[in-house]
Amino acid sequence: MMDRNKVAIYVRVSTQGQVDDGYSLDEQVDLLTNYCKLKEWTLYDVYVDPGISGKNMHRPEIERLTRDAKRKLFDIVLIYDLKRLGRSQKENIVLVEDVFNPNGIRLVSFTENFDASTPVGKMVFGMLSAYAELDRANIAERMMMGKIGRAKAGKAMSWGMPPFAYNYNKETGDLELDEVKAPIVEMIYSEFLKGASVNKIVQKLNSMNYHGKNHDWKHHAVTVIIDNPVYCGMMKYMGQTYQAKHTPIIDKKTFELAQLERKKRLAKYHNAEWVPPFQRKYIGSKICYCGLCGAHLKSEKDKKNKLTGIRSISFFCPNTRSRGTGECTNPRFKQSVLEGYILNEVAKLQQNPEKLKDIKPAEDNELHNKIATYEKKIKQNTSKLSKLNDLYLNDLISLDDLKQQSKSLLNENEFMEEQIKLLSATTREDELRKKIDTFLAFPDVLTADYDTQKQAVELVISRVEATKEGIDIFFNF
Repeated sequence: MMDRNKVAIYVRVSTQGQVDDGYSLDEQVDLLTNYCKLKEWTLYDVYVDPGISGKNMHRPEIERLTRDAKRKLFDIVLIYDLKRLGRSQKENIVLVEDVFNPNGIRLVSFTENFDASTPVGKMVFGMLSAYAELDRANIAERMMMGKIGRAKAGKAMSWGMPPFAYNYNKETGDLELDEVKAPIVEMIYSEFLKGASVNKIVQKLNSMNYHGKNHDWKHHAVTVIIDNPVYCGMMKYMGQTYQAKHTPIIDKKTFELAQLERKKRLAKYHNAEWVPPFQRKYIGSKICYCGLCGAHLKSEKDKKNKLTGIRSISFFCPNTRSRGTGECTNPRFKQSVLEGYILNEVAKLQQNPEKLKDIKPAEDNELHNKIATYEKKIKQNTSKLSKLNDLYLNDLISLDDLKQQSKSLLNENEFMEEQIKLLSATTREDELRKKIDTFLAFPDVLTADYDTQKQAVELVISRVEATKEGIDIFFNF
């Protein structure tokens, strides 16, 4: 006759301290093994997950237990308590309903004295699982409050990976200044506030053999230092900044100035019309785009020509490089070829002024959309004003509230009405004629100096898309 009381014991401890001491694991195994002897059950195997949180269901031994259960290698899973299995009600129920029950396996808890295969046991199991989940949530909340309290007390919050130029003291729980590395942080802030780019700072640090955390400096490492308030004696945790106890490297004024400078530079990069100074000097810098992926073309010097010794300029799509997406296949474009084509097309416009004067402006959908948006918002505000009056008449808001909120809405409507007047007064025709007249006043672009050529091109061309098949030019009219 087949033994229907073959038992799999599952035990777990949740902290590394319990693993190191070993008492919790051994105690669970001894108790459960003796319980099996008392019940005259046959022990199949013991599954042990040391030092792994019950919140994490991706545990090696619980996964092995699940596989063996599906193979029906035992009849009973014996645990010390539900917290050992997992502290989520959903996860416990999944194990019982989807793994144990379909394979005829009973879940038995030693301390809670229930058998999840019986109706009463199922009820107790559900209640205890919910309690275990609540307990885990309470523990997590207490831990979070403890961490917030630690941050408020100025204690270090980055003990696992302390900031550059600091070491973590396990005994005091504080950050200690590394006197050797601190001058490097001072230099980073100093160079940045003098106007040096992050890349320039990286190059300088590496050229001086000022290594970071055992490796060369990278762009990200420098920006992390510039953005970290720890260097001015503060501590950031959960979006809040607290006064810290450690020794600062820079003063708060220096840190604040660095943040203002960072915002200023980032604002420029996020402006689609802005092109970095070193990329702005050529005719194609602002207007040329990749015809395959749409990226803004960049310029760089080619390798030196062996015969002439000259390094010519080429434009390339950044997505052809590993630092981009690496997926674009557009070739490089010689500056002389790309800009020569653009200038010839612009020259054709200069040579046909009558054709330019016949151009009619396209319907300005953008202008109409702006006006329609303002009109819609005015209508919404007018409706809000009516509702505010109703609320006041029904004694649901005070007179002061009515005046304050009405004034805000009326001021907003007044501003939008002025904007509509300005937009309505400006016609596409006027803008177009002014642009054409300005363009026709330029000297011959084929013989003009480079700066004049650049100004003329940017006045009449909005975008140039280049591929190996050809170049497409989009004019501003």
